[in-house]
Order: sequence, then C-alpha cells, then structure tokens
Amino acid sequence: MNVDLGLRYDQNTSRRVGSLNDGLLAKRSFPTWHFAMMNDVSRTQAIEHSIRDAGVTGKTVFEIGTGAGLTAMLFARQGARHIYTCEVDRQLYDVAREAIRMNGLEKRITIFPASSTEIVEGGGIDVVPDVVFTETLDCGVVGEGFFSIASDIHRIAGPDTIILPSLVVQYGYLVNSDDIRGLNVAHNHSDLDLSPINGHSTSSYYPVRLPAHASRSLSSPCQVRKYSYGEPQNATATFRTAAYRDGMCHGLLSYFHAFYGNHVISNDIRDGGHWHQAFHPLATPFLVKAGHVYGFNLGDDGSLSVAETKES
Repeated sequence: MNVDLGLRYDQNTSRRVGSLNDGLLAKRSFPTWHFAMMNDVSRTQAIEHSIRDAGVTGKTVFEIGTGAGLTAMLFARQGARHIYTCEVDRQLYDVAREAIRMNGLEKRITIFPASSTEIVEGGGIDVVPDVVFTETLDCGVVGEGFFSIASDIHRIAGPDTIILPSLVVQYGYLVNSDDIRGLNVAHNHSDLDLSPINGHSTSSYYPVRLPAHASRSLSSPCQVRKYSYGEPQNATATFRTAAYRDGMCHGLLSYFHAFYGNHVISNDIRDGGHWHQAFHPLATPFLVKAGHVYGFNLGDDGSLSVAETKES
C-alpha cells in the first residue's frame, strides 16, 4: 500500500527494546500508530460493545486484520465459538499469536499469516461465518484496501452473516489552507526553482492533524460518500456543496463514521481519538464564492476533482 494513503502514517519503524545495557535493536515492520490505536479507549469500547450487542456466543467469526490480536480476543471473551483471523504483516502475526497464547485462547482463535483474499480463494475457512469483522480503515477510508476486502467479504458472507461495520459514511468540507497544501507542494526558495519534486505530490489524499495547521473552512460539512462491505461499490462518487464564504479552495478535509451496530468509530476531529483526518488536494486550487454550489468527483483512490460550479 502506498503510505500516502495511510491515515495512521509513520515513517519511524525502528525502536530499541530490552534494557539500556543489552544493546539490542529490533526492526519493527509495523507503524507506531498500533500503540496509540490500542490505547484509544473510545475506539476499543465501541468495538467491545458492538461485539457484546451482536450476541456472538457460540458463533463463528472471521476477522480481517488481526493487528496485535485484541479484537479476536474480545470476541473470545464474549463467547464466540471460534475466531478465524488473518494478518498480512508477519511481525504482527507473531505478536498476535504470542498474545493469544499468553491469554490461553489459542484453541479458540486460529490466526493466518495471510490476506483475506488468500483465505477466501485458498479455502482457509470451511464454514460460512456468522460474523465478519474488520477495521481495515485509514483516514480516508479506502487506503488499507477497502475495495478488495469488500469483495472478499461479499464472497465469504452468507445471507445471515453479520458484517461489522455495516456502513461507513464519509463527510467533508472545503478548506482554504496554505499550511496543509504545503505538506504536499514545495514552493520556490530564493529564486530557486524546486518544482521537480512536485511531480511526486500525492494526488489522492494524505493524513493531517487538523488542529496543527492554520486553516479556514469554506463550506459546511456534507456527506461525500457511503461505503458498505456487503454491497458492490461504484468507482466514483459525486457530491455537491455550497460555499458559505469566499476563498481559495485547496481541497477537501474528510472524516468518517464507521457503524459497528449501534456504536461508531470515527476520525471526526470532535472525537479526539488517535486518528488523523484526511486531506484530498485539488490539482489546481480555485476561488470559490459564497452562495455558489460546487460539484466534485471523489475517485475510488480518494482523489478529488471539480465536476461543476453554479450559482445557487
């Protein structure tokens, strides 16, 4: 996966382990956001409560994206008969397997070092699961393989399978921010042309901590797209929004609400969780005017383009 799409983006993949005297350096293959994610109390509570409300006692579960094993163990704690779970990162697979063993749950949890596609196509599970669970979402929803995972779930789920999340709704609003644009575009310095690097700018979206940057909203939040793991998805979504002030529009700031039953996991800035928000840059910023309605296309990679403009 292109790290530009990571909501949980971190280049620091090394950390020192053991005592200060042992001199061991462990190379970590997974990013540091896993620690923040597991310590995000509101996220973990939402998952635990959604598992409880789903009534999983005696049921078979297929989880996509084991991580460190927490969710699989929560399913076991709530009485699931057996949990099948898969993780593509081999180091995380080893971490999860050890955590599951240490908690005495290895007989009820089967973990595969594989993708969901490999499991579905290779017949790793010989039953139709009662529950399918995944949290393979990044700040802009699609960057951790949403569409391929949705296809896998569609193939393995039965008509009565509970799919968590049942729905992901993405919201966004137009933003003016030289600061956020500067995370993706280099400006010339002292009459030196630095434009060659801009051929490598992210065209889809990238993660931002909105409070860390000066910005102005140009429109109210609106729904920009819905995603469902249980239904086929269109490649491009179109949405319209009205500007409420004049300003140079640099792109769209988006966040999502993922519905796990009656419980929600979100990177909404108002929730204060571990997540970043997503910024979808326009290739060419343009001036919007208060009272005008603008139409946009949001591609399946999260790229943003202008579809239409008109006065309201």
